[in-house]
Amino acid sequence: MKKIFLIFFIALFSSVLAQENKYEVAVVGFYNLENLFDTDSSMQVTNVDKIKAGDADYAHELVYNSSEYYGSNWKKQFENLKISKSKLDFEKFPLYPTKGLSFEKPNRKDYNKYNNTDFDKKEFKNEINSNDRLFSKKEYKELVKNNENITLAGNAMMWKINDTENTPKGGRQYTEKLYEDKLSKLASVISTLGKDYSKDGVALLGLAEIENHKVLEDLTKTGELKKLGLDIEQYDCMYSRGVDVALLYQPKYFKVVKSHTIILPYYNDKKKQQDRYFTRDILWVEGKLLGETVHVFVNHWPSRRGGETKSSYGRELGAQTVKNIADSLMAIDPNTQIIVMGDLNDDPTNKSVKTVLGAAKNKDDVENGGFYNPLFKDYKKGYASLGYRGSWNLFDQVILSSSFVNNDETWSLQDAEIAYNQDWINRFGGYEGGPNRSFGGNYYQGGYSDHLPSVVYLKRKAVEDKDKDGIADKDDECPDVAGLKAFNGCPDTDGDGVPDKDDKCPEVKGLESLKGCPDSDGDGIADSKDKCPNEAGPADNSGCPYADTDGDGVLDKDDKCPETKGDKRNNGCPKDENTVGNETINQLNNLIVYFDVDKARVKNKYNDDLTKLADFLKQNTNYNVEVLGHTDNSYTDSYNDNLAKNRANSVKNTLISKGVNEAQIKVSYFGETQPVATNDTPEGRQQNRRVEFKITSK
Repeated sequence: MKKIFLIFFIALFSSVLAQENKYEVAVVGFYNLENLFDTDSSMQVTNVDKIKAGDADYAHELVYNSSEYYGSNWKKQFENLKISKSKLDFEKFPLYPTKGLSFEKPNRKDYNKYNNTDFDKKEFKNEINSNDRLFSKKEYKELVKNNENITLAGNAMMWKINDTENTPKGGRQYTEKLYEDKLSKLASVISTLGKDYSKDGVALLGLAEIENHKVLEDLTKTGELKKLGLDIEQYDCMYSRGVDVALLYQPKYFKVVKSHTIILPYYNDKKKQQDRYFTRDILWVEGKLLGETVHVFVNHWPSRRGGETKSSYGRELGAQTVKNIADSLMAIDPNTQIIVMGDLNDDPTNKSVKTVLGAAKNKDDVENGGFYNPLFKDYKKGYASLGYRGSWNLFDQVILSSSFVNNDETWSLQDAEIAYNQDWINRFGGYEGGPNRSFGGNYYQGGYSDHLPSVVYLKRKAVEDKDKDGIADKDDECPDVAGLKAFNGCPDTDGDGVPDKDDKCPEVKGLESLKGCPDSDGDGIADSKDKCPNEAGPADNSGCPYADTDGDGVLDKDDKCPETKGDKRNNGCPKDENTVGNETINQLNNLIVYFDVDKARVKNKYNDDLTKLADFLKQNTNYNVEVLGHTDNSYTDSYNDNLAKNRANSVKNTLISKGVNEAQIKVSYFGETQPVATNDTPEGRQQNRRVEFKITSK
């Protein structure tokens, strides 16, 4: 009756939400798929190097260090015969710290058998010293002493898991036909989850007991799931049974920011921390659920094999590992939204969930930074996710951080349930009354899974977006007109990278440096202010080039004889052979004094040239000299004007010190406005840091 009422309520609530359009909704669930294996007999392969590659980068901060990764338990997996110290391997495989490896004395008998040889003791000792793949104890100790790294050979890089049971020739006679039927059944369940609440169904779904990435790809392409376009987040773990956890998600709802796989520091001998055991990893995915940051932890904690009490250590370890990370996140922000889901192999009342993780049973008991178990009330009423011979448990749970129950500004909990359908329940045999499973021993029963899915329903106030550009009005600088995320919701009509609100020419593609206006001739002056938009010209002439009427290469503004073709060195006037000292004047006019960056000191190397100029002026008092100071564009306009002035005065003072009458010297300065070369290169800027001369008669 409760389920019927819930379905009715969800349908009614969804209808109200749709009509008023005031809320957004999302469905989040978890489902243990009961050993979804493919039929490949080639064995599952897990790369050991993933630990060094950073996939488990968070784990070492919690409990253990590298020596525990490569401890005594691993020598059984990687015999010393296959450890390589060859430099040839360095580029292909990651380095391993020798201090974390255990030495295993090379065994002559095994070596002879492995390599089809027949070495005696002496020959074998020589082989150890010469063979690059064998360490003597002395060599090994030397490596550890020097804290060196070695690499593992290619054939030692894999941990292979035998998977012959789930093959056509295995005990289950697991054929491709059965595999496809299994996929179809699972897809039919997943595609219905949350459909009465959200038209798109489940947005996030954690999974357990999947073999590899391939089976997930096959699942997402099966039946109605194809329409959801689900993406996958999954890592291969090092659990000997070869089953992992994963997260399926709809990209329209959820965007992955980053993910980690967390390896539990589990030991069969927990007191001495010996006999390392690799169980299922914990998958941690950080992402954006319709723009809001959410952290999802998908778990499959160690089973109750050996008894509930004796085995509780592993599940409490899983809970503590998640709690450590959650605490560190919520220490930064108590409102961090965290979803802990999975097959926890414990009920809501067990220590791992209730005490270690601290999942409260009532909303009123949830403190900031704590957790709430929304399925607890169902559990107390007898609802559960798996059952066997009349015994039921709620192992499959979805637990939420406090912000889902005490924060109205973001995602909040609407309801939660163990999803139920009569077809998903077994009606006969030893499993009667429990979930309609796929296998009973080796017999394929044609069911779905030995677990039922757990689902939570989330809602939040719909984000107002009047212009429908996907940017909330509260974050939209242009809320009344559709725009781009890069410009905080403002449009860029002409596509020039300058938003319309800052663009002086919003309908014409232009340059950012000119506030979105074009510059057709490339002279740095916007066309709207350029009197000659198709001819490059200086700013002081309104963007137009200066005229050269007589075509002698001297612009009219500098030409003393603008209508008569003349000599550039004679200020544009014809060369007058009868002018006293004309050749000398031309030579002196071509003198240039260059300066270092931000300097006005005249270098000694110009002493001879300035002496010649001084001697000329002293001998020809009817001539004056104009000293012209210039800079590159390294500093501000006002600073450059002052620097150019100082350079000109420095040269003037040098001439005066050589006996020139101050009245014959005029100082002019132009800052960076008259470059003779580009300022885009060091060489060009050097040519622009200069003082020039213009000699004229009185």
